[in-house]
Amino acid sequence: MATYVDEKSTSSIIGWLKRAALGIVALVFLSTALGSFYTIESGKVGVIQTFGKYNETVSLPGLHWKRPFIDTVVEQDVKLQTVNYAGGSDERDESGIINKPHLDILDAKNVAYDIEVTVTFTPVAEKMPEILTTYGSNYYDKRLNPIVRDVVRDVGGKYNVETIADHRDSINTEIRARLADEFKVLPFTFDNAALRKISLPANIMAKITAVQEAKQEEERLRIVNRQAEQQKAITITNAEAEKAKIVIAAQADAEATLTRAEAQARANRKIAESLTPLLVQQNQIERWDGSVPQVTGSGSGLILQLNKKEPQP
Repeated sequence: MATYVDEKSTSSIIGWLKRAALGIVALVFLSTALGSFYTIESGKVGVIQTFGKYNETVSLPGLHWKRPFIDTVVEQDVKLQTVNYAGGSDERDESGIINKPHLDILDAKNVAYDIEVTVTFTPVAEKMPEILTTYGSNYYDKRLNPIVRDVVRDVGGKYNVETIADHRDSINTEIRARLADEFKVLPFTFDNAALRKISLPANIMAKITAVQEAKQEEERLRIVNRQAEQQKAITITNAEAEKAKIVIAAQADAEATLTRAEAQARANRKIAESLTPLLVQQNQIERWDGSVPQVTGSGSGLILQLNKKEPQP
């Protein structure tokens, strides 16, 4: 009887162990199966790595499946990348922006100055396996950073620091064009390069400031002289206008006087022409007051004077 109980207990234990083993196997299988699914976020791609080798195809945003224990997914950002060459840090901040130290430049006369620039680009999503295979995940420092530094230093080295401010737009344009040309043969799409700041040595800045102040003073004097000349011209114009006004008034007055004189002369001539001896005698008779005329003179020169009538009050 005891032997029967022991065999039954042993059989139960073995059955339990089998069920536990099957459960563990099922759990492992289920975990493996579920763990083979992965998700790629928007703005990123997944590159499958099989036994250390990157596959040529990439996984676009969405849900995907990989072979368990064989494939590994490397997720890479393919959004617009921004790199700031400013300050002294060398790191990627929380927003994903890459920060680099400003660029040290030697001008045409080997005078040192600094340039700050921002470069934006985008990795080509379909070429991410090539990028990782060729440069690794630290592709910017290995491939792009040297290109940017060389281009900026080469362009900035063509100018003299004394006149660098006058060529800011030219420098920015050439840097942008040179980088765009370099990116054509790379698995990256160039977006833009913007010159942010040019920092010159203190002694050079003092010299440039003095030159600018001299130019400003020269321009100020030029403006003052131009205003004085304009005021002088206005004064002369006003004087000439006043003189012309006086001359015109004098001419008008003279012409009026002459006109009156000519009119008076014509009137006098007409009066003289109309004064006959008979008319004169008649006029005297009309004005005679009736008293005895006075005789003056002698001989043939006797003059008869008639007394005039007094005007009635």
